[in-house]
Amino acid sequence: MSETASLHSTAGLMCLFASSIGVIISQGGIGAYQLLTQQTLLLYNISPVIGYAFGWVTWLAQTSMLVIGGIASLILLSFVKKR
Repeated sequence: MSETASLHSTAGLMCLFASSIGVIISQGGIGAYQLLTQQTLLLYNISPVIGYAFGWVTWLAQTSMLVIGGIASLILLSFVKKR
């Protein structure tokens, strides 16, 4: 996102650390992940709306990769098991 493009890698690590707590708090992180990402980005003077949207985008990307990777693994497992 253009609003977060100027942030350094330390801001990314802080968001990663804070939002991972959100995944622990609630199953899958839904709700808590976005809120903790928003609150972390507020420390870097990012607007609350952008922070919340960024939380949703990153949560959706991570969850999608887990679902796609899981489905691909199940498909590959069925081929490997036949051998």
